[in-house]
Amino acid sequence: MTNSSKHRNNPQSQLSPYQTLTTVLKRLKLSHFLSDWQTVEHQATQENWSYAQFLLALAEGEASRRDQARIARALTEAQLPCGKSWSNFEFAHVPSLNPAVVMQFAESTSWLQTASNSLIFGPSGTGKPQPTQYPN
Repeated sequence: MTNSSKHRNNPQSQLSPYQTLTTVLKRLKLSHFLSDWQTVEHQATQENWSYAQFLLALAEGEASRRDQARIARALTEAQLPCGKSWSNFEFAHVPSLNPAVVMQFAESTSWLQTASNSLIFGPSGTGKPQPTQYPN
């Protein structure tokens, strides 16, 4: 069976390539591709992108959107208390805690990028769990 005869017998062959693409993207759950491919296609046409550049732009957008969704899910599942941030942390409650050191640590992501552990230790009742509830 040739490629053209397969295409004729396919019920989706009656649809335009754009309609078929929409159906396939939905089936593959590529939400960024689905919502943005026409905009990216227009930009690619205007800027004479190669096929690889066009595909890369769509793939990067899809990866970024999935990363954002994964982070949002993780934050929801973590059930962190609302309204807490390092800007409203009351360092006066833990006088032995150096605010400059804590803020430097909070603003740095190097320990995350290297997948290093961070330890918070001290005497009982000094609020050690509290900083772990603060997003950057």
